[in-house]
Amino acid sequence: MATTATPTQASETDRLEWQIFDADSHYYETEDAFVGHLSDEHRDRADRLLTAGGMGRLTDAVREVGAPGSMTRNLRKMATGAIDVADTPRRSPAFNSEKTSIRPEYIERAARLEVLDSHDVEGSVLFPSRANMLEFYLEGDVDTTYATFRAFNEWLDETWGFSRDGRLYAAAQLSMIDPERSIAELDRLLAKGLRVLNLRPGPFGRRSPADPAFHPFWARVEEAGVLACFHASNTFGYLPKFYEGFWDPDGFGSSFMYVVAGSDRQIMDTLAALVMHNLFGHFPKLKVASIEHGAYWVPYLLKIMDKAHAFYRFGPALGGRLEEKPSALFKRHVWVAPFHEEDCLATVSLLGPDHVLLGSDFPHSEGTETPQEMLGRFDGLAEQDLRKVAHDNIHRLLAA
Repeated sequence: MATTATPTQASETDRLEWQIFDADSHYYETEDAFVGHLSDEHRDRADRLLTAGGMGRLTDAVREVGAPGSMTRNLRKMATGAIDVADTPRRSPAFNSEKTSIRPEYIERAARLEVLDSHDVEGSVLFPSRANMLEFYLEGDVDTTYATFRAFNEWLDETWGFSRDGRLYAAAQLSMIDPERSIAELDRLLAKGLRVLNLRPGPFGRRSPADPAFHPFWARVEEAGVLACFHASNTFGYLPKFYEGFWDPDGFGSSFMYVVAGSDRQIMDTLAALVMHNLFGHFPKLKVASIEHGAYWVPYLLKIMDKAHAFYRFGPALGGRLEEKPSALFKRHVWVAPFHEEDCLATVSLLGPDHVLLGSDFPHSEGTETPQEMLGRFDGLAEQDLRKVAHDNIHRLLAA
């Protein structure tokens, strides 16, 4: 249970003796992000797959983006009635966010560090804006998938760095389709200082991420002490693959699609697999984080896992039977970053201050305008607990 005290006025970090460490921030990929280290053969194959899927070419780069926090501001206006939802019946007004050109801090390391200083932020974990989406389109071509992500990780190390100075930690993109190739790429990245992995939530091919076939990979992750993050990914790819009975091509992108296959569905399925298939029983030091999936699903998942375990604990058990309640395993091995619009204090109360992370999603439009604004969502925590959530937890997880 989280302790409480007089509100800390969390938006004023100059009153604190520490700085924020942001567990969820982003960069935008430049034109050479995927092709700078990629052969022409794999580039052509990837472009064909991506174009057929409707995503475009590897060299496509975003020129204009939503201003940081602008979608969030629109959502708040919708909630208060300042924006009439009926004004734009074919597209939610939340998506009509303020636009801005790509700024240096979105694509350059030095400029981002200057912005961190201006935001009074010690450091942050960096996730991609486009690379999260690629694997769904490429996974039918294993060679191209691994070649593309290897090339991307080379660019990522050169442009941002995996852990150069303790301030910016780029999360490497890794596919899990082929366990042996995954281990080889992981070892290559560890030699470059990798501390954070970015994995797509969902099954690896047609297997649970906790399938014993992947145990050698998880053993290497545990041994290296790397944080394995499951960041929100390609929601659109989840519905036709796992919920075909509901699939209607004319309804692609509908609100119903989001209900049955949104990012919360993916992360619940993934973490349930890790827990119920006993991955943590085999790897008791493994660290996993859920990033940009929110936390409103967490109470339900803990309850349904415990109920299922109580009813079916003597049934078939991939990975072996659990020796303790699933909710206890979850609370020991998983860290969660809640959305800004949620009851963040309730998440801290449920999981404890040691297993909640602050993630601003900067500079994306659906996040907060600055990490400082996200800090304010935890007003009411005692300062020692606030420091854990907003700094100490992710800092400790990144430590070698």
